[in-house]
Amino acid sequence: GRLPVFASVGSEARLEENYDVVVYGDSAGAVTAAISAKRQGYNVAFVNPTRFLGGMSASGLGATDFLGKRATFGGIASEFYDAIAAHYGKKYVRSFEPHVGQNIFKELIADAGVSVFFDEKLDRENGVKMSGQRIDSITMLSGKTFRGKMFIDASYVGDLMAASGVSYTVGREPENKYGESL
Repeated sequence: GRLPVFASVGSEARLEENYDVVVYGDSAGAVTAAISAKRQGYNVAFVNPTRFLGGMSASGLGATDFLGKRATFGGIASEFYDAIAAHYGKKYVRSFEPHVGQNIFKELIADAGVSVFFDEKLDRENGVKMSGQRIDSITMLSGKTFRGKMFIDASYVGDLMAASGVSYTVGREPENKYGESL
């Protein structure tokens, strides 16, 4: 369960929550990571920097390439696409309306009982507290702090990874770096 910890910041105290898993992002990957962790019995905080669930998959780029070949995916993605197809009364659909994807993500999150904190943007300058190479907590621009045993950066831009010191490359590596022509 959640273990409240009171931390003093200046003259005001605020409540911090301890979680097993803290997922940061708004992508479909963030939604599925939060649901999966919760279903496995972990105490999960889904910290979403926007007011929107599902990222590109629920904002107009929802066309799929599986063409009804169910062996190409499974898990929570399968649940998502099955629910979309059911919405339209079909076995599968290739394209769907953004609001349908958004509503399915909302239902999956609600059914799993995931705590979602919307519009919480990471303080990239001072918001990541580390112990060695492990993240202890992240603090948002709002001042809310999330403590956790594990953190998942499922954002599109890797804000949490960058702020925690994970090395990264901007742009694409040259072809000769890994001997790949594509």
